[in-house]
Amino acid sequence: MLAVLYSIGLGISGVNNFILISCIAAFLSLLPYIGNIIGFFLALIFGFLTTGDTTVLIGIIITFGIVQFVESYILEPYVVGDKVNVHPFLVILAVIAGNMIWGITGMILAIPILGILNVIMNSVPSLEPFGYLLSTDDNEEEN
Repeated sequence: MLAVLYSIGLGISGVNNFILISCIAAFLSLLPYIGNIIGFFLALIFGFLTTGDTTVLIGIIITFGIVQFVESYILEPYVVGDKVNVHPFLVILAVIAGNMIWGITGMILAIPILGILNVIMNSVPSLEPFGYLLSTDDNEEEN
């Protein structure tokens, strides 16, 4: 999905070989934190070397900013929320709260902690109503 979004943005920006750059940038995003930075600077360097135009650089910056926003705040909560069976809105709130409490470490730990809380709340009978509020699963097993 990232490669497609990067391709669209870099193609509109006027980068030569935008499909190759987008695939490399999307692949590098698998490396936590540093992969996005390397992909961004690779696109900036390649865009500047091939065209030398500053409007292309502005287009690259806007493209990466928009795509990272879409990935972080729209796509990732739905994907991660499905895997840990937690509502995407609560995933976003947990990441924001984790950032406010512990910074970057809190953001990384927020989703696993929320998933653990969800499992605990669904397992303890007296906490099942709270577990139901956290989870996205509509067909809960009844005992």
